[in-house]
Amino acid sequence: TRTFVSNLSGHIGNEEQWQQLSSQTQKEMLGIHSELTDTAVKGPAIFTDTEKQAFKDLVTSHFKQEENEALSKWRKGERPVYDRNAEADVSGMMAKWTNPVFLNYKQPGLLADSCPSDTVPRSCFHSLSSVDFTKNLLDKVKVVGQLDNKFIVSLIDNPDSSKATRPKCSSLLVLFDQHAVHERIRLEHFTKECYEVKGGERTDRIKRSEIKPAQSVTMDQDDLRIMRAFSDEFSRIGVNFSVDKTSRNTIHITSLPLCLMEKDANELKKNKVANVVETVENLIKEHIELLKSTSGACGRLPLTIHRVLCSQACHGAVKFGDKLTAQECKDLLSSLSSCNLPFQCAHGRPSLAPLVNLDALERELLVARKPPNLWKISQLIKH
Repeated sequence: TRTFVSNLSGHIGNEEQWQQLSSQTQKEMLGIHSELTDTAVKGPAIFTDTEKQAFKDLVTSHFKQEENEALSKWRKGERPVYDRNAEADVSGMMAKWTNPVFLNYKQPGLLADSCPSDTVPRSCFHSLSSVDFTKNLLDKVKVVGQLDNKFIVSLIDNPDSSKATRPKCSSLLVLFDQHAVHERIRLEHFTKECYEVKGGERTDRIKRSEIKPAQSVTMDQDDLRIMRAFSDEFSRIGVNFSVDKTSRNTIHITSLPLCLMEKDANELKKNKVANVVETVENLIKEHIELLKSTSGACGRLPLTIHRVLCSQACHGAVKFGDKLTAQECKDLLSSLSSCNLPFQCAHGRPSLAPLVNLDALERELLVARKPPNLWKISQLIKH
C-alpha cells in the first residue's frame, strides 16, 4: 500500500484516500501550481538511507497513534469491525433480489423532509438550541439508565424562562458519553494532583522526581541562554538542570515532572518502549518557545504535560462496552458536576448530547393532533 504526504500540510494518507481527491487537489498537494511555467524543472526527491528510515518510522508512528486513539475508547474485543467488501456484496445481492411478497421500489414514495409532521422535530430542535448548559443543570440530573453499554440516559430539569409570568421546568432527555465523562473526571483529578501542596494549599509548582544518573541533553546556545535566565521557571514545571562545565551546549537534567516518570514506568510495565528523553526534549523546547512569545510571562500547565495527563485519563477511563450499575452512573454524573469543564472530554469532544425537550414535544403533539371529523364519520357509516 502506497502512502501519500501533502507538501502543504504534511498530512499523511493512504492510496484509497488519495484516489478520492480531485485532480486539482492532488496537484496542489504535490506542489504543482498553475503559475509554474513549463520550463520549471521537476525531479524525484532523493533521500539517503537514514532519511528513508526516519520517514518510515514517522509514518509508522503516525498510524499507530491513530489506531491507539481509535481503540482507547472501546473495551478490548468490543470495538465493531466493518468489512467493506462484505457490505458491498450484501448491497449487490439485495439490489438483484426480487421480493416475492412486497415490491422493491427503486425510489422512496415520500421524502422525510416533506412529511406533514416535520414541524415537530423542527420545534424540538429550536427548543433544544435555546438551552444553555451550565454546571448548575448537573445538580438536577436524574439518571434513567444505561444505553447499549455506551451512554448514560438522563433527564435534566431546565428552567424555562420563555414565560416570565409563570416560569416552569422542562425535562430534557440527554445522553452522556460514559467514556468522555469518566475521562474528564480523571483528567481534572490528575491535573490537581500534579501540583505541590504547601501549608494545605495547592501551589503552582509541579511535583518533580529526582533522576539518577542525570540525563544529558544537547541544546543550542540561544536556548541554553534562555534556560539559564529562567531557571526558576523551569524548576516550577519540575525540570532542574546543571550546565556541563566542559561542554557549553550540554546540560544535565537532575529532576523531571513526576507525571512523566509515572508514564515512563507504566509503559515499561506494559512492555512498551518508553521514550522519556524525547518527551523531556519536547517539554523544554515548547517552554522555551512559550517564554520567547510571552517575553517571560508564564504560569500555566505546559502542553506536553497536559497531553501526558490526557493520555493517562483516556486509557484508564470507562470504555464503551463496560456495563455500569445505576449507582455507578449516578456517581459518575455527580463527580462530573464538580469539574471545571464538565461538557467536554480530555480531547475537546462533547461529553453529552441533548436529544429532545419532552415537554415541548408533548405540546407540539397535542397541537398537531386534530379532533376527529364527526360529519365524515357519520357519512361513512351511512354508506
